[in-house]
Amino acid sequence: AFGRDEWSNEEKSYLVYFSFPEKVTKIGNSAFNGTMLSGALIIPNDVVEIGDHAFAKTNISSLELPHNLKKIDGWAFENCASLSGNLSLPESLESLGDSAFSNCKLLSGTLTIPSKIKEIPNWCFHNCGFTGDLTIPEGVVKIGSFAFHNCSQLKGRLSLPISLREMKEDAF
Repeated sequence: AFGRDEWSNEEKSYLVYFSFPEKVTKIGNSAFNGTMLSGALIIPNDVVEIGDHAFAKTNISSLELPHNLKKIDGWAFENCASLSGNLSLPESLESLGDSAFSNCKLLSGTLTIPSKIKEIPNWCFHNCGFTGDLTIPEGVVKIGSFAFHNCSQLKGRLSLPISLREMKEDAF
């Protein structure tokens, strides 16, 4: 796993490009938080978990998540101001953390929540720029506070499941 101790503060300020070594299964907490990492980010297929703040405040412009990914922890991609285009969450995804994609204003298109997700946590997609349909699958039981708050560009259909039991304040 890669974590916050992989880089010195000085190295972080210069890190623009990174190629993952083989067999990395977890990207640890704050691994690339605040670096100058930019461009397309392709996370290898062996990665099953992305830790808290792992890529927060980076300059990545696009994101390809692995087909085996199970967990994206809190604030993992928060404030990635250059992250744009569609966000494709893999069907293998079981868990999202608070504010996972908060303030990714340039994300656009549709958003489909994978069917293994049971809860959309607080602030998860707050202030994102999705413009198309939002599909929340059967099995989701809770949408947290401010989960989709300020996603004012959503113009498509909103599909909510029958399984939904709780929707917190200002979810939308």
